Amino acid sequence: MSDALDAHHIYKLVVKYEYICKDDQQIASAKGAQVREDRDYAEELASKFSYSGIRTVHDILTLRRKHKTDVRRFAELCSERLAPADHVPAGISLFYLWLYLAGNSGQLRDHMDAFGFNDALQDRIQAAYDTVAGQRHQA
Repeated sequence: MSDALDAHHIYKLVVKYEYICKDDQQIASAKGAQVREDRDYAEELASKFSYSGIRTVHDILTLRRKHKTDVRRFAELCSERLAPADHVPAGISLFYLWLYLAGNSGQLRDHMDAFGFNDALQDRIQAAYDTVAGQRHQA
């Protein structure tokens, strides 16, 4: 699936791919929430991935497969540090993939700044990333 990255293809990805749905559900459960489909969120994700230079659905799927264990751990740590929610958007696992990849490139703060994350949220996300990165380097 080498479709160009846009909101339509992201939306199809997050509602049709069982393993992404499963990852989203695990994140939602950890927050005591339900997953809710949200086309606007798919557009946000497309914008975030494009900002990062990721251009195709194939790229996302390849990167997800390559980093899935670390991204799951990162999402768990972020969820522990963030407030509970009633709902999380379908595609939340891809949001954590985007953050994780930004961290790997050394641009996590830049990416969060570009999308208006407040300082307190940035600190919690950075701490979660640093923990996962430290564990990865120890292995």
